[in-house]
Amino acid sequence: MSNIVTSRIIFTDKNDYDTVRNIMKNKDFDLNIIAHLDDDLLIKTGSDYNLALELGKELDGIIDNHKIIKILSKYQHTIDKSLDYNYSESSTPIIGFVNYAIKLNQNLKKYKSTHWSDWMSKNWGTKSNTDQTEWSDFSNGFASVVFITKGSTPMAALTTLALNLNSPIKIASSYEFMPDLAVFRRIDPNGEVSMIPVSEPDLINKLALSNDIANIDFHNIILNDKP
Repeated sequence: MSNIVTSRIIFTDKNDYDTVRNIMKNKDFDLNIIAHLDDDLLIKTGSDYNLALELGKELDGIIDNHKIIKILSKYQHTIDKSLDYNYSESSTPIIGFVNYAIKLNQNLKKYKSTHWSDWMSKNWGTKSNTDQTEWSDFSNGFASVVFITKGSTPMAALTTLALNLNSPIKIASSYEFMPDLAVFRRIDPNGEVSMIPVSEPDLINKLALSNDIANIDFHNIILNDKP
């Protein structure tokens, strides 16, 4: 079953539209420009992730060699059975694993996430960047940009964008696995989200493809948002 989400941002303010299009350099609607993913987070995880994270937290701030050896000896047997990566960059797998554990803990303290997938979920609202961006020209009082993501609408990134613009973001999302449902949202700069679910296909097309969505009174419909 496909988990593709198609989203359309509707702009009724030309200055906001021009600003966003310039930020994106008139190319893809790049979530990484709105919230940048640091290279430190581009590390892989596997079945030994939880063990490494536990070890990294326990080693945090320890500089006494005897204490380090004592901690490692406690984990040695479990580590030997759990390693599923080839830490070839280090002299031994255990040293490579310890470096990995320390890196996870450093990332958690610096970014509040240990790796890219967790960070994307928190800062983009989806675990992939956008694809198939299409910009429309500003005409008849509005313009739009359409893109697809996998799994969910990038609500966290769009909330950041609304804050940066100091203007509300209006967005329509449709779901390939639920073709008879669309969700129309307004994200205010203060993070407040208004939402209208729509299940009639004719109305979905009318709202998503026309200027009508610009006239919806989102402020009268405040629901808990579920991206």
